Amino acid sequence: MPIFLHFLIDFTNGASELHEVETITPAPTTGTIILTLAVVIAMSLFFIGVGYWLTRCVQKEECLQKAAMIQL
Repeated sequence: MPIFLHFLIDFTNGASELHEVETITPAPTTGTIILTLAVVIAMSLFFIGVGYWLTRCVQKEECLQKAAMIQL
């Protein structure tokens, strides 16, 4: 999912550069900054929660056995 979102962001940025007309965008407002931070924090908490839930689903013994098989 993060790779797909990264692709969409890069694609839209690249597609917007194809336009010949250069537009001047105004400085971001306080509301825009707060909204962006809220979305980033919400997504971060969501992914941290999913990661925590996934780690709770795995048996500790199974993880230790797989880690012991790794040779450096």
